[in-house]
Amino acid sequence: MSYVIPFDADEYEARLLKVKERMEGAGIDLLLCTDPANINYLTGLDALSFYVPQVLLVHKDEVAPLWFGRMMDTSSLKVTTRLPEKNLLPYPETMLHQQHVHPFQLLSQHIQTRGWANQTIGVEMDVDYYTARCHQTLVAGLPNAKVVDNRRLVNWVRLAKSPAELRYMREAGKITTVAMQDAIDNLLAGKKSYEVAADILHTSVMGTDGLYGDSPAAFPFVMVGENAHACHLYWTDRDMPENEMVVVELAGVRKRYHSPLARTILLGKLTDEPHRLADIIIEGVDRALEAAKPGVTCGEVENIWQDVLRKNNLTKDSRVGYPVGIAYPPDWGEKTANIQNGDKTVLEAGMCFHFQSGLWLEKQGIALSETFAVAENGGERLAQVPHRLFYQH
Repeated sequence: MSYVIPFDADEYEARLLKVKERMEGAGIDLLLCTDPANINYLTGLDALSFYVPQVLLVHKDEVAPLWFGRMMDTSSLKVTTRLPEKNLLPYPETMLHQQHVHPFQLLSQHIQTRGWANQTIGVEMDVDYYTARCHQTLVAGLPNAKVVDNRRLVNWVRLAKSPAELRYMREAGKITTVAMQDAIDNLLAGKKSYEVAADILHTSVMGTDGLYGDSPAAFPFVMVGENAHACHLYWTDRDMPENEMVVVELAGVRKRYHSPLARTILLGKLTDEPHRLADIIIEGVDRALEAAKPGVTCGEVENIWQDVLRKNNLTKDSRVGYPVGIAYPPDWGEKTANIQNGDKTVLEAGMCFHFQSGLWLEKQGIALSETFAVAENGGERLAQVPHRLFYQH
């Protein structure tokens, strides 16, 4: 069976139109995208082509974007996108990883040839894939251009998901559900954390109900014992301890759309404190998601969560949620709005957030998160794993 592009042409055209509208509002003539999630969003490109210089050029007067990248990756464009071959601008291998020459020198020449060298060019100044050398080379090659930060322009367009995108978010949630349930069962059976992680990855790719999963933008976190008091730690080979906690955070992925989830598992006999913290988290998440409707701001949702913490003499200084969707390494966040005090972003139907309601105290760490889609009746939970602690009886 040949490769099937995830969305029809009309979907990509609508996305491009929204991006061009924002470009006009920002006074940008040419937009340069280096974030692979943004390139995927606008074209469908899905390949490991982003570890070397790669750019999608969106010009206000061009019908379709142009792609600039490594010669050998043009074949991936022909498989996963509808871009015409004339819009593929490859650079030769002789420019790859060299000390005295850089692909952005050729990129600058392409821009000059098209008569865009005196225009306003918006670049992604704050992404992992646009290096200092990329920027330095571009600016040197286009001395008459006005090069500005586009301030994550495409990321903001991506924030509200279309019905077609929500389909994949929900399918990702189904994969999350089976992967997390397997992880919980394996932990309660006494498997080591690296074995649990391996099973998570296997289950996440195998998927469920005929839906396979993609590789996640970040590997699963399996934090055991004292590691559970921190966050963003990986698995080890230590034996599963008695009378300890384990925190698991993972994401099911479908067509690059991520649905993260965290759960806490208690092994053996522990004090009542984890149960108390879990009850507080559950109440806070329930109330926040009930309020997560169109027209409410991110900050207002966070305040509802904080009200529950405050009445229990607790605080959480870090953000409690962030948007998710298409993602590539190193992480699965969209890096725009935050569910955080003072964030005035107004929620719209279709926005998707990971409500990371973890509480990491000095000697305890509890995480019971949810990924939800904003809907008229409040946040729609995308995974169906019971929102509670799991423990050995």
